[in-house]
Amino acid sequence: MLGRLANFINSELWGRPADPSLPWAMIFSNGGPLPRHPSQLYEAGLEGIVLFTRTRRDGSPRRLKRPAGFRQLHRDLRIGADYR
Repeated sequence: MLGRLANFINSELWGRPADPSLPWAMIFSNGGPLPRHPSQLYEAGLEGIVLFTRTRRDGSPRRLKRPAGFRQLHRDLRIGADYR
């Protein structure tokens, strides 16, 4: 999650062009003149929701019962966020 926030601060890995009327569309310094989706924030939010849900269900983040399941879910959500 922190990595995606760092990508946002550094203006890296921005999303595809967005409709200029969207209130959350942003113009990134190295993303060209078009407003774009802040996909880094979308992914950081998804990662936070998944981690919160898993820790509430399984207990401490250090004692996740199925870490492989978390990795698979994380992978699938990132692919969905990147390529939708």
